[in-house]
Amino acid sequence: MADTERDFRPVPDPTLLTTEQLHREIAALREFVLGEIRHVGELSNERFKAVDEQFYAVSERTKEQKEDGRLALDAAFQSAKDAVALQTEASEKAIAKSEAATTKQIDALGVVVEKSSQAKDEKIDDLKTRLDKLEGRREGVSSSTALLLAIVGALAAVAVIVSIVVALSQGA
Repeated sequence: MADTERDFRPVPDPTLLTTEQLHREIAALREFVLGEIRHVGELSNERFKAVDEQFYAVSERTKEQKEDGRLALDAAFQSAKDAVALQTEASEKAIAKSEAATTKQIDALGVVVEKSSQAKDEKIDDLKTRLDKLEGRREGVSSSTALLLAIVGALAAVAVIVSIVVALSQGA
């Protein structure tokens, strides 16, 4: 062989050794990277699991709060309904009591008016009787005396009406 054709590579060939070492290091690096990726994946899964658990806990608390709010609202509505029922019952009792008292007052006013009317009638009858007696005694009574007696009778009637109005206004 000629010098020009001669292979100047040393034995063992460092190129082959370097390539083998490079393949070994790449495989080791690949194993290391895959291990790290698996480790990061496991950590990520754990964190996602923790986040999922927190979301679930928040969801459960929200459900409980909604239920508590609904129960509180139902209780408030029931309480308001009961209060209205009690108020209605109390109002009905007060109205019945007021109606009874008003009826009693009206009946009492009727008795007062009737007694007052009877008393005035008796006074008018008494005045008429006296007038008849006076007319019987004095046949020559002038027309002015008769007019005076009519005025007295009219005043008595006005007194009766005024007494009735006063009694009604005091009772109301």
